[in-house]
Amino acid sequence: MNIKKTKKIIIKILLGKAPKKIHAFYIFSVLFFYLIITIISICLYPEPYSIFNHVSNLGSKSTNPNGYLLWNIGTVILGLLLIPHMIYIHKYFISSFPRLGVLNCVFGIISSIGWSLIGIFREDFITAHFITASIAFIGLMITFNLDLIILVKNSSEFKNKVHFRYILVHYILLNLIFLISVILPNLDFFFPDSLINFNSLWLSYPPWEWLFFIILLLFILNLFFLMPEKSEKSIE
Repeated sequence: MNIKKTKKIIIKILLGKAPKKIHAFYIFSVLFFYLIITIISICLYPEPYSIFNHVSNLGSKSTNPNGYLLWNIGTVILGLLLIPHMIYIHKYFISSFPRLGVLNCVFGIISSIGWSLIGIFREDFITAHFITASIAFIGLMITFNLDLIILVKNSSEFKNKVHFRYILVHYILLNLIFLISVILPNLDFFFPDSLINFNSLWLSYPPWEWLFFIILLLFILNLFFLMPEKSEKSIE
């Protein structure tokens, strides 16, 4: 492949106009890159790391002095590389539902930028980190639920109804885990006199945060691969 052709493909990917096979390789590579960064960062963690540690601990200088920089650089890169994917999804939906498609794209890009900012404002900067994480994850949930509305309205395009049901179940699971991860840290506040032991590790925030984090990244892949096929012209 010559340089001119490679440059043309890269530009198409960045503009969200690449053919589905090329974009599939792109988004899979981006998420695989982040998986490798995560595994290396966990290996560099000074103490045995488990799902009972916060995800953000990987990017904290105080808790992960050996691997925090790698994790944060990977997080910044992932957020930036998700922007072309959000544009691709926007171009996929825009022909059917222009207004929802534009709104979907705006929230998708904002949440991707928020994800990058998580790597800049690491966990050590508590307030800024909380704000950027909220922008990233709440933004992504809004984006994905707008996707759901569009897909439900467009459900007749699914030739394989199993794909639609699988996406629907994944949506429900993602939203459920998101709500649990938001509610759990506040159980003591809502039920101060409860007899339930809220100090149990499984009722703490980290394992549910990890579950949400994994399901979220898997959902990005599943949504892309299971969406109904469209002609390349309708996406451009």
